[in-house]
Amino acid sequence: MKTAKTPSDYKRWQIIHLVRCYSVDADYLADITGYSKANIYNIVQQFNNRQGDVSTKTKGGRRRELMTVDEEKILMKGLEDKALKGQILSYRDIKKIIETKLDKEVSDDFL
Repeated sequence: MKTAKTPSDYKRWQIIHLVRCYSVDADYLADITGYSKANIYNIVQQFNNRQGDVSTKTKGGRRRELMTVDEEKILMKGLEDKALKGQILSYRDIKKIIETKLDKEVSDDFL
């Protein structure tokens, strides 16, 4: 538990400790940790399969790319220039420009 870097990792180590040292059942652990019973079983299984590792991979970053970072920089520079000239009034204007560049429709939360 001392090596845990995140609260989630600490909780996972607590679960492993209680299961291995005190044979605590999944129902009780689900009540005190806030995880579901299925998650408790998955954490223990993950510990057993990974030979003692319970850390989770962090999510974030680009999972799928619609354009490269360089293309995005060029696009953003163009958008900045248009915005400074007053040619962009709302996100819909930006959305249209991006959809034209990508030649596909993007969701509102893309921006």
